[in-house]
Amino acid sequence: MEHKARDEFAKVAEALGIPHFTWRSFRRSAESAMHNKKVPLKAQQAVMGHSNPNMTLEYAETDEASKRQAVEEWGKLIFPKFSQLANSVATGMIN
Repeated sequence: MEHKARDEFAKVAEALGIPHFTWRSFRRSAESAMHNKKVPLKAQQAVMGHSNPNMTLEYAETDEASKRQAVEEWGKLIFPKFSQLANSVATGMIN
């Protein structure tokens, strides 16, 4: 079944002129979407058919908004006073 689906995806990708599109590309895109939508890891693992959650995470690519949020949250932990000041400036409480 997987082999047939992979072959069909290859035909469609070639017809559309999409270079280097593989069945694995589809799996990576699906996993990245689930990861970025914060689907529980166990559910992602089940959908991907992996016995090990670490393998599931190998397919995940984090989007830019999530990376930015992670850096902002890290900054709040490391520099809490600066974060409070920046928030006050952003909301117009301090000019």
